[in-house]
Amino acid sequence: LGALLARTRELLLEFEAHPSLLVIEGLVEAIQQLGVLRTTPMKVVTMLEVLLGRIAVWEEMAASKVSLGPQLRQIESFLVALRERQLLEWRDLRSVRERYWERQGATSWFYLVHLLDTSEDLRILVDELIKFIRVAPLGEAKVRMK
Repeated sequence: LGALLARTRELLLEFEAHPSLLVIEGLVEAIQQLGVLRTTPMKVVTMLEVLLGRIAVWEEMAASKVSLGPQLRQIESFLVALRERQLLEWRDLRSVRERYWERQGATSWFYLVHLLDTSEDLRILVDELIKFIRVAPLGEAKVRMK
C-alpha cells in the first residue's frame, strides 16, 4: 500500500486533482489507518476490493507510462491469498459449528427424558414433542430428529 500511495501521489503531481487518483489516495490512506486488532478481516478485504475497482477505472484510461500496474498486481495477489485463506477456513469453521450444535442438541435429550417421565396426558406429551422439534435451532434439528 505504501508503494501505491507513493505512486499515486507522484501521479497527482502530474495530473493535479484528478478524481480517480484522489479517490485511490483516500482509500489507501483509509486502509492504512485501520486498526489491525479492531478491524475485521472481511472489512479489509472489502476495502481492498473497492480499491482494486478504483484502480481498474484509472487503468482503463491511463497510458502505460502512468500505469499503476505493478502496485495493482501486488494488491491483487495479496487479495487472492486472503480469499483462498477465507475459503479454507470456512470449511473448518462450518465443521466446528456443526459439532457445537450437535453437543447443544445432545443436552436437550435430558429435557425429553424428563418430559416422558413426568407427562401423564398423552395430548400434552405430543404437543410438547412437536414443540421440542419445531423450536430447535437449525443446527440442533438433525440431532433432535434422531
